[in-house]
Amino acid sequence: MESRVSKSAMINGIIVGLLLSVKFLLSAQKFSFASFLTLSISIYIVIVLFRLATSFRNKELEGFISYKFAFRFIFQVYFYGSIISSLVILIYTSYINRDYLDFLLNETLKM
Repeated sequence: MESRVSKSAMINGIIVGLLLSVKFLLSAQKFSFASFLTLSISIYIVIVLFRLATSFRNKELEGFISYKFAFRFIFQVYFYGSIISSLVILIYTSYINRDYLDFLLNETLKM
């Protein structure tokens, strides 16, 4: 049972990780339209997490899931997605745009 949960969370974490990565890449741009898209992706991530949990409930658990189990599943999915997203952020800040962190620090200090 536990291995099915972990395997499903890893597979679904890829989807969430890609969404989080796209959200970061759009937020790194300086376009005003990109900020609208990042907000839309944030809302979409919440919807996707809900849909993944209900799909997991229906396929793997025969239609019943406790709150604790659903929370743990969603937490695992988001955890694996965050690992993928952090790798994309690391690659972006290390190889693609090395000045991004300096720019972000300057913008933060301006605020």
